[in-house]
Amino acid sequence: MTRSLLLASLALALACGSSSTPEPTEVGSSEGASAGAETEARVAVSAHPPSAISATAPEGPVERYQVPVGSSPVRGDGALVTIVAFSEFQCPFCGRAQPTLERVLERYPRETRLVFKHRVLPFHQNARPAALAAEEVRTQLGDEGFWRVHDAFFADQRNLELEDLVSMAQRVGADGSAVRAAVTQATHAAVLEQDDALAQRLSALGTPTFFINGRPLVGAQPFEAFATIVEEEIALARQRGGNPATYYDALLASAPVRREPPSRPGRAPTPPDTTVYHVPVDSAPQRGPDDALVTIVQFTDLECPFCARVEPTLREVEQRYGNDVRILFRNNPLPFHTHAMLAHEFALAVEDVAGDQAFWQFTELVFANRSAMERSDLEAHVRTVGANLRRVRRLVDRHAHQARIEQDQGLARNIGAAGTPTFFINGRKLTGAQPIDAFVRLIDEVKLQAEQRVQQGTARADVYEAIIASGMRQVPAPAPSPSAAPTPPAVLNVVPAVPATAPARGPAGALTIQIFSDFECPFCSRAVPTIDRVVQTYGNRVRVVFRHMPLAFHQHAREAAEASMEVRAQAGDDAFWRYHDLLFANQRALTTADLERYASQVGGVDLTRFRSALQQHVHAAAIDADVAVAGQIGIRGTPSFVVGNRVIRGAQPFVNFEEAIDAQLP
Repeated sequence: MTRSLLLASLALALACGSSSTPEPTEVGSSEGASAGAETEARVAVSAHPPSAISATAPEGPVERYQVPVGSSPVRGDGALVTIVAFSEFQCPFCGRAQPTLERVLERYPRETRLVFKHRVLPFHQNARPAALAAEEVRTQLGDEGFWRVHDAFFADQRNLELEDLVSMAQRVGADGSAVRAAVTQATHAAVLEQDDALAQRLSALGTPTFFINGRPLVGAQPFEAFATIVEEEIALARQRGGNPATYYDALLASAPVRREPPSRPGRAPTPPDTTVYHVPVDSAPQRGPDDALVTIVQFTDLECPFCARVEPTLREVEQRYGNDVRILFRNNPLPFHTHAMLAHEFALAVEDVAGDQAFWQFTELVFANRSAMERSDLEAHVRTVGANLRRVRRLVDRHAHQARIEQDQGLARNIGAAGTPTFFINGRKLTGAQPIDAFVRLIDEVKLQAEQRVQQGTARADVYEAIIASGMRQVPAPAPSPSAAPTPPAVLNVVPAVPATAPARGPAGALTIQIFSDFECPFCSRAVPTIDRVVQTYGNRVRVVFRHMPLAFHQHAREAAEASMEVRAQAGDDAFWRYHDLLFANQRALTTADLERYASQVGGVDLTRFRSALQQHVHAAAIDADVAVAGQIGIRGTPSFVVGNRVIRGAQPFVNFEEAIDAQLP
């Protein structure tokens, strides 16, 4: 089996709706540069010119199938490598794959193109309406319109009701009434059925499933998995030569047209993981007695749908086993869940103020209302559970429990709990929103072992510590792929100068952090609390500078950038940062009227001058200059950061900024 096929087979568990696992599990991306980064759909200059690609053509035969492009939407101009994606707009794993696909197109723009095929899963109720709406937008506006609305749908997967779809279609320039009619009348159902028939023929049963020049790759894989196959295919194409316009069809002409599903009967069952992990109790919130025979430690994300789904199962476990079971809560908010970190900070603040019982009541309310997780919603839950809201707010505002959350996240990484939910039952790992039978089988096994220890003289209250005492504390890191050399952090030989018009906070002589950002980009919004924490941690030793990089497919981003510059021109840097916070807090409301309303709220802004500046595009040149600077230093996605002379791409965790800053401070 080739390296790339092995990657594909190991990734089946990442595919949403795949038959390989009874319950899909949310798995956080470990991909460095592309994590939480939005990029332009097309890039003019290849980051990897032909001479820079050192991969060789695949050795021996590879698994390859005929996957016709047909009349499907295409993004990118490359003809050597065609990536066909079977995807759907409500699948979280498909959403997670988007930044990686953008990164592939950005790195290999002259060699690659992306083709979209619909694979609508039946348990996602909004997926089919979204697909129908996207096809109507394409009918009206062509492929460019399709990809704009494609990006909009993936950027807001939790809001795909009919009126949301119509609104987003209108924002990209489509006729909303025609979109509504196309969805209600299923005008483009034939397109979906045709794509689904092809998916069935190719056994692309889960989403996302990709075919790279006909070679299957399953699941939301890291960038390196794509790059390995792409570079092999580029090398093969150059070796074969021929007409680029006909290369793809010629390459697949003799490939099979049907792919058989992975065989199940007769396959040797995977032996259960009997490893015991060292998962300490510490001060984690707890349900159940201290001397329970069975301890279940759950690593959870309060915004994760699978974590919410397993909660009734845990309640059933407690009813079945009574005082023989206790449940501990560990925090693992995943980076692509925009509200998760704040929800966890509120939950721990509630525990601090009102105790464990209020904590569990609060988390239950959050799970039951995952479509409403703004700060105001969380504060309403605080009132419901009877905690002192003023004290909770004070703890949240100073991020009193962020270090504790990060400690839990570090523990999760150490013991291989990358996804949520992950459970450790007396130290034995159980991954995903498993059915009650899976819990019962493992609980009964470890409970019997615990009872035997008690019979041998161990006190009930000491059983758990005795079991995990010699447990695994660090999962071995996987061996790196021979072809995947580590990418060093980007270090700039020449740091871009800060223009006089750039909004800044912090002293001029401090280490400068230049933020290239877009007010409509959800990943940029996600990075704001991290930068705030940087400022709180380093104080006057850092200076933060805002540079504008409105992306073309964000309808309101450029006008928002111009509006922010006018606020600064009239009222100064402090007013800019207040306006900045308002824009990021209201990313779904950035019309001209909204921008004017926010300007009136920050104070010191003459609205007549403000309107005139927007109409005359007074600040367009400054914004264009920022975009040009970004391009000169190789930045094409948002958010991106120049920390001193180092480049950080994407909404990265605080520790990444900490490492870059500490390396450059005296």
